[in-house]
Amino acid sequence: MRMLPVLPDESLFSRFCRTTTVYGMSPSSLLTIIFNKPDMNVHPILNSGLKAISLHTSESADQLWHEQTLLPLFAWALPISRNEIMDFNTTPARLNRLCRLSNFSLGQRTLLKFCPVCAREDTFHYGVTYWHLAHQLHGVTTCHRHPVALESIHVPSSPHIRIGLMPPVSYTEQLSNEIDFDFAKFCYESLNIIRRKDITHPNYMDVLKKLNLLSLDGNLKKNVFYAHVYAKCQLFGEGSSGLIPTSLTDYHYWEPILKDKCCQHPTKHLLLCY
Repeated sequence: MRMLPVLPDESLFSRFCRTTTVYGMSPSSLLTIIFNKPDMNVHPILNSGLKAISLHTSESADQLWHEQTLLPLFAWALPISRNEIMDFNTTPARLNRLCRLSNFSLGQRTLLKFCPVCAREDTFHYGVTYWHLAHQLHGVTTCHRHPVALESIHVPSSPHIRIGLMPPVSYTEQLSNEIDFDFAKFCYESLNIIRRKDITHPNYMDVLKKLNLLSLDGNLKKNVFYAHVYAKCQLFGEGSSGLIPTSLTDYHYWEPILKDKCCQHPTKHLLLCY
């Protein structure tokens, strides 16, 4: 059995939902065919079992990893865990721990996000709506193609995929903040660069030194740095409040990521690079 061909910027999760819908088969039947496990979880952005999936697609496991998951972004942001994240044999539970998804969610359920304008355009061009991978990045609240706020629904319970689980076309779009739109475009472009392996994880202290933001003894010029980044963060819309620091003196927000002290979500790295 072959899974349906991928559509532009479609996530692997979306292909599973579309395939079950078009073929009219239950999720458990599809999962049994591909994984020999009727209850195998299919993650919205970080997929395991790519070798098994590739046997039912025209793409290799490596192509699926690079083009239809957000694993390349996590591998870039978490260099200590990169080898395991890139290993096709890493289990779903281990991937979850490596990417610290439970820490990043802050107790919130995982969301599936979509752009109402994209949904209408996809229906016109392809006869169906689907989940765009670039829309699923945590902290990004705006479509990278349209200055429109992303809408969302909760990811269903295990195994997550469902017949007919596709973005609705009934939503009316809401215009987004200009900087939210610009940040969404920056994240999309960065993701594509990372996929091409044209960029490595930055050494932020080296970058800050070149920008003259370190003192002679190598310490961060906090007043200058925090004032600059906080002023920029204040330009984001209310929907991005969970992503940005809470105050000018919220030093704990940036220090761990600057010094690579602990695991930080890729969006934080993208925000700092932005």
